[in-house]
Amino acid sequence: MAHISSEERARLGGLIPAEAQALTSRLLQENQANISTLLERQLELSRLHNSVALFHVKLPVEILVTIFRLAGPLTSPQDAIRLTHVCRAWRTLIHNTPVFWTDFLCPPPGNDLADGTKHPFIVLDAIARTAPMRFTLWIFGRFLPTIRTPSAGPHLSRLTALYLDCRTVEDKDMRPFYDLSLPTLDSLELRLDCSILTRPTDSAESPDRFPRLRALTTTCVSFPLAWVGSSLRVLNIRAGGEQAKTPYDARILRCCCLRSVFDLVAVLKRCPDLEELKLFGCLPYFGPHMSQALPVMADSPLPRLDHLDCLKVGDDLGYVRWLLEHFALRPETFLSVCTDSTYDAFSEFLPVRNPLQAIPLLREVEVSVCLPAEQYPHSVLGYAEEADGVTRTRLALLSSDKVSGDALDLLRLFRGLAPIFSPTAVIDLEVTLCEPVRRGQVTAWSWLLRYFPRLVTVTLKAANASGDFFSALAQEGTVPDLLNLRIVLTGAEDMDVVYEEMVSALELRASRGLRLKSFVYRQQMKCERVGELPCPLPVNYVKRLQAIVSKVEVLLPCYVD
Repeated sequence: MAHISSEERARLGGLIPAEAQALTSRLLQENQANISTLLERQLELSRLHNSVALFHVKLPVEILVTIFRLAGPLTSPQDAIRLTHVCRAWRTLIHNTPVFWTDFLCPPPGNDLADGTKHPFIVLDAIARTAPMRFTLWIFGRFLPTIRTPSAGPHLSRLTALYLDCRTVEDKDMRPFYDLSLPTLDSLELRLDCSILTRPTDSAESPDRFPRLRALTTTCVSFPLAWVGSSLRVLNIRAGGEQAKTPYDARILRCCCLRSVFDLVAVLKRCPDLEELKLFGCLPYFGPHMSQALPVMADSPLPRLDHLDCLKVGDDLGYVRWLLEHFALRPETFLSVCTDSTYDAFSEFLPVRNPLQAIPLLREVEVSVCLPAEQYPHSVLGYAEEADGVTRTRLALLSSDKVSGDALDLLRLFRGLAPIFSPTAVIDLEVTLCEPVRRGQVTAWSWLLRYFPRLVTVTLKAANASGDFFSALAQEGTVPDLLNLRIVLTGAEDMDVVYEEMVSALELRASRGLRLKSFVYRQQMKCERVGELPCPLPVNYVKRLQAIVSKVEVLLPCYVD
């Protein structure tokens, strides 16, 4: 420890108090200067030590940047800021990496920019550091005054996508948005509640505001649809926002809906090159005025969207049917319908006057009911072969009906969905029953298999014994073209009975000359029954199957969730 030297004590000796204070003040200043010099030297040595660390020397800059992006802005804005405080090398690299800041301005879901960034100047600094790259900005309404400032203005010409949330009282003032010039904006997503929103009273809404807009997503239809123009390729109206999981939720949570069918017509006429259209919980109420509107619409149907690749509608099946009555879809267009209607009403969406051109092309049908932990537990999918030879989904129907397996009437289910498809076109059918259904429904299976007489491949995935299915399959004249059968059973039933029903039915068909080319069988068990995994299909049943089927494949039993 350094003490006051004898020389310094001698200099202080005999001095009056004022002189002694002056001398000690001068010595303190000299020491402070020496300390500052040492601290600066120590800091420089530390920086040099860090800069030559193997971590920085051996790893290429590109890998470091990737690591920083994964550990920073792609995780949360807070982590992104913390990375710049680790060392000078990191700070310099991050500050000079525009892609890091483009990630920062568009954080992942659940990590909103406002949660980790309380000061506007941080947003402005991040925007400036994205140069010269184009960037996406996800902000709340409270940040609009920040990006309206002169320092942000020059950078907005690089803004290609904007996600704006103005749903709360804190974010409701949207007036600064109207002062922004966004000529290069390609994508706009608005989360709004027009019942509380503050907008300019004299705002002129037109597509000219966003001349290059290609994608518009909005939770509100009161004014954003006025920005739809000929450049638009994607239109997504999701009433109620992400909180609305079903059309019923959307009708409860939405701030508004389309006022009339004519509003929808007017919007679609302005974007004839639309490629993707999503309408969730926003279709107008089809009340008494529809009796007057329908004749007019018959004379002036909705415009043909010859470039539409995808149409997704979430609403009452009656509303969907009306829409499709006046909507000429291309055969190649993928159609998805989400509904709260009952599990046995799928076919009610079908238009009568304007039949869907894709229906005769659907060769494969997949039915799933009572899917556990799903918002839409019941689904019907239709597949068609594309020009490139690949089979893709063309039709998806989803129902949020919460009926349980023991209350499921299979005949009502099958009669409610089968009329959607062409009986002679479907050659591949898959039915998945995720919950046990009551027995004694042979009539239902018989009706379904006879409705599709040209079936070549059938797959059954059932949560209990499938005796009803095999009884129907054994009936004379049922699916005479059937060549491939796949059975997947889940449960712990009396499997000897199941095996006998299954093999006997196939033997009876073979005796009539209806032999299978391939048969696949698998037994599954729920994970909660660990330790009770059943044995594979007994050898004697395998031998009986091999005598009547060209190829028999018995997969090892497995656990499922």
